[in-house]
Amino acid sequence: MAKTNRDNFRAPIVSKVAERAGYICSNPNCNRITVGPTNNDMNKSTKTGIASHICAASTGGPRYDMSQTPQERVSLMQFGYVGLALF
Repeated sequence: MAKTNRDNFRAPIVSKVAERAGYICSNPNCNRITVGPTNNDMNKSTKTGIASHICAASTGGPRYDMSQTPQERVSLMQFGYVGLALF
C-alpha cells in the first residue's frame, strides 16, 4: 500500500464519532438518521454516515490548518459526522 500524506481517522475514532453524533448527520441542512436495519439479516445494521474532517486531512485540501499536528488532525475534536444519502 502506498504511503499517503493524509491524516485519516482510525476505526475506533470513526465509531466514537458516530456514537457522539447519535448516528445523526451533523449537517444542519440534513439531520438524517444514518443507521438502520438491513433487509438481509436481522442481527445486522446498515450505517450510511462517515466521519469527516473539519479542517483538511492533507496539505492543499480545503480548510487545511498548518498549525495542527497530525495527532490533532485525527482527534475527536476534529470531526464532523455526515450522512450519505442513499437514492
